[in-house]
Amino acid sequence: MARGFAKRLDASLAIIDKRRPSANIAEVLNVVGEVENRDCLIPDDMIDTAGTISEAAAALKRLGAKRIFAFATHALLSGPAVERLRAAPIEEVTVTNTIWIPRIGSSRS
Repeated sequence: MARGFAKRLDASLAIIDKRRPSANIAEVLNVVGEVENRDCLIPDDMIDTAGTISEAAAALKRLGAKRIFAFATHALLSGPAVERLRAAPIEEVTVTNTIWIPRIGSSRS
């Protein structure tokens, strides 16, 4: 999926190598690719507790990414998801409306 997006956007591709030591826990082990001084898009199929996406964003920021955007098809946003997304170095999160979620502290209408 990510390779297809990169091709359509005429962009480079970086891959985040992660593992799950237990359910709903994600650890980023490596980032393969050049992200320093670049804007980064993180695609995902689902944001549940936001552990993976927030850890990925933190890793990209540590490696010098300029701006980070995330998008996903399904937004469950369970447990600590909203707090994790607010604390993550992500400029904007975009999701489709496959699951209804209430408006949470957004300044946009």
